[in-house]
Amino acid sequence: MKREKEQYEQWLEKVRKTPPLLDNPEELSAEIMQKISRIPRRQRSPKDFVRWFSAVAAGFLLCAMMYEIFSYSATPPLHQGTVAFSVSPPAGLSQESSLEQMSDMTIREKSMYLSRLWKERKEMQRKREDFINKLIDRNH
Repeated sequence: MKREKEQYEQWLEKVRKTPPLLDNPEELSAEIMQKISRIPRRQRSPKDFVRWFSAVAAGFLLCAMMYEIFSYSATPPLHQGTVAFSVSPPAGLSQESSLEQMSDMTIREKSMYLSRLWKERKEMQRKREDFINKLIDRNH
């Protein structure tokens, strides 16, 4: 049994060491290249474009979010400058009191506060426009 195993190992070594003999290597290379060129290529589906576009959009949104976080994270102290309203604030709201209120608020509270101010300002502007339109209608 050992002798057979040794003979097998010797035969295997001979096979491994001897390179194959090629009659016409150029023809073999050409045939291989033809077979490679005949392999059908995978067509791109619309799903691939959607995936690619989604990945780019997600990356862009991530970058925009990081830009906002890092560029707007530090708010300047309110005592260094004053906040000027472009038009008069809603009735019952003074500039000094709003600055004092905002200094103790969190970002979410500031957002809700400013949103409420914006809605009040828009409502007041709408009422003024309605009143002006009624006056115009009466005079014509």
